[in-house]
Amino acid sequence: MSESGDSQEAFGEAFGRTTDPLSAFEPVFEELRADPLEFFIEEDLLNSGLKEGTIAGHLVTYQQWREYMSEVGRHPACPSEEHVQGFARWLQEDLGNQSVVTIRQKLQKLNRAYRFWQEEPTLPHTLEYDIVRSARNKIDWSEFEDTETKRPHPIPIEAIRERISEITDLLDYTCVLLQLKLGLRVGEVRNVRFRDLNIPDEELAAVYPALGTHELVTDRPDILYIPSKTERDGNKSTVGRLLPIDEEVRRILVRYLLIRPSVDDEHLPISQRHDRPSGRHINNVWQDAFLPEYGETNEYRAVSSHFGRHYFTTYWKKEQGLQSELVQYMRGDRVGDPVSDGSAMHHYLHTYYRDIEDRYRKDIYQLVPKEPWSVV
Repeated sequence: MSESGDSQEAFGEAFGRTTDPLSAFEPVFEELRADPLEFFIEEDLLNSGLKEGTIAGHLVTYQQWREYMSEVGRHPACPSEEHVQGFARWLQEDLGNQSVVTIRQKLQKLNRAYRFWQEEPTLPHTLEYDIVRSARNKIDWSEFEDTETKRPHPIPIEAIRERISEITDLLDYTCVLLQLKLGLRVGEVRNVRFRDLNIPDEELAAVYPALGTHELVTDRPDILYIPSKTERDGNKSTVGRLLPIDEEVRRILVRYLLIRPSVDDEHLPISQRHDRPSGRHINNVWQDAFLPEYGETNEYRAVSSHFGRHYFTTYWKKEQGLQSELVQYMRGDRVGDPVSDGSAMHHYLHTYYRDIEDRYRKDIYQLVPKEPWSVV
């Protein structure tokens, strides 16, 4: 811990204070049917006299704040300074087209809501500590300057097909394909275990008896379960999700599993060196395939392993116009009411998986050549 961090901890212990004071109120907010953001919008924003376009800009910011806080698993009315700073980075890194000026403006819009909560006597946000303003003042904006206007390369799908077809290692190809086709993070790919994946195949079942034994996938063919961050260390999604395995992903997974090294390890991805590929290795695979053509420029940031998740999200949101809550489900973001117990989780997963399965299988983009190619 830094010297300033030591001092902060010492002050907190001495005066009975915490750097995350609103965390204590989150369970209460989660139980309430009332929405503090909607309360602010109705009571303050819509009565502010601002122009319609300005109000619309505020509403976009608040929707993005909801989405980000859903991803990190925190109620939007209960941020810490870390959440506010993370939101600033998320606006730039995940949305990809946010300049420093735009990010500062959005934090000001967020602070407007927070100040309203501070002045509302029925809410627990005290006037003595403005978390949003404090967090904004602590951000090192110089870290944002090099990429402040940069967004991901708009790579045509034909170019994506061509680039990944040049990946000659089958495990590397499988990892990249899972990220592109399912929007998975690197850690989630590395964390896939045999029981999470149900691919009906007699030959595979004989080699991998644990395949498809998780209770959520047992009765569903061609499906993958991605556990939440609370279920499995290394995953970052707020909630678990079930995702369809289409024909081309199934074909590659079967092909990989038949040549996977015989190692006593429950994780699916194992290299010929008998270990799991590291996150850095998978990122290098992406960069070897797409750089230098899709490297960093004055307008775009370099392709990395995050590109697959970005492409997947953009495709479903913008090209397919899928409902936001269904895109959030496929990404592993929190949607609807929080899951309180196992039975509720099963109902939740069933509901959203049922809603996306047919659409996914019908409309997901195709990336794999039908005929065998050079991957070994």
